Amino acid sequence: MNIINKILTFVLTIPTLLFFSIFTLSNSNLTFISLWPFDFKIFLPIWVLSIGFFFIGLFLGCALMFLYNLNNYFK
Repeated sequence: MNIINKILTFVLTIPTLLFFSIFTLSNSNLTFISLWPFDFKIFLPIWVLSIGFFFIGLFLGCALMFLYNLNNYFK
């Protein structure tokens, strides 16, 4: 079972990394973020937003899994 898990992880990781690499290289257009109550705009490339959201989701997923499994740490 451990071998299957490692193979699946490898098979899913490589295409994901390739997708983000190609997306990063091909999207260099600028976009802006404006927050409603404030009057300023932040200009960022699209790839910064996509990779930033990816890492935010990764961090939140890890934090939620840690909180979900917190009961097992104290046993």
